[in-house]
Amino acid sequence: CVAARLLRARAPHLMREVAWRRAAALAPGDTRAITRNLGFFPSNVHSVAARDTSDAPTVLQMYPLSTSLNGSPGRRAVTRGSGPRVQPWTTLFWLVCPTLRSKISKLEAVGFIPYLQASISEHPALMHGMVGAHARYADARWTSLVESDQELACEIGWEARLRETGVGGMVGTAQLKCLHMHCGHYLATGDNPAGRWVSLALEEELAETAGALQRECGQSPGVMLDASLRSSASSLLMAIERECSDAADGEGVLPNDH
Repeated sequence: CVAARLLRARAPHLMREVAWRRAAALAPGDTRAITRNLGFFPSNVHSVAARDTSDAPTVLQMYPLSTSLNGSPGRRAVTRGSGPRVQPWTTLFWLVCPTLRSKISKLEAVGFIPYLQASISEHPALMHGMVGAHARYADARWTSLVESDQELACEIGWEARLRETGVGGMVGTAQLKCLHMHCGHYLATGDNPAGRWVSLALEEELAETAGALQRECGQSPGVMLDASLRSSASSLLMAIERECSDAADGEGVLPNDH
């Protein structure tokens, strides 16, 4: 069909153009570090959006179109008769630090996603902050596309997916995706209340406390938070709600000390 021919024709040019932009953006050693963390090097890495104290990549900024080969995004293994095709990529900021990913998974495992979702829904300042963060994420993703790729996305029918969905491609901007996505967005831009909470929770070592609690109780992922964790989490949320109110008054974003 016409759409398939367009995508196949665009793929080799896309790979070259993204590689050209990336060559000027990555520091020596970044490619090895990214490959070590992910097990492969994605074809649509645009730049490093955040680094840790040792200057290693923590969050990647991705180009919103990627190439796939036989259903494997980012991998460049070609079998006979196949060729690269372009696909939409809704994750603009990708958290790749294995230490942070592991700690955040512990927060998710003890039920912090539904807790945060409920808490944000109950506090207008937090909700307003999240809706705005989703909108700015969508705008940044769309405007990072070159004009010809915006036109391609419109022609193929991807405009809504790339221009209107929120963090990581979420349709309901009042909802939360995985905490890794929100933390990656916050570390890259300072503009995500849920990600701000995750960052503060890691500083307070709630992930370690959550992991120890889960091991002690022998409970499976999804267990409800205990009283001490809930209290600590609530204190952090109240601080972020005040920051969201201040940011709304000044039309700014949240603090980002990373």
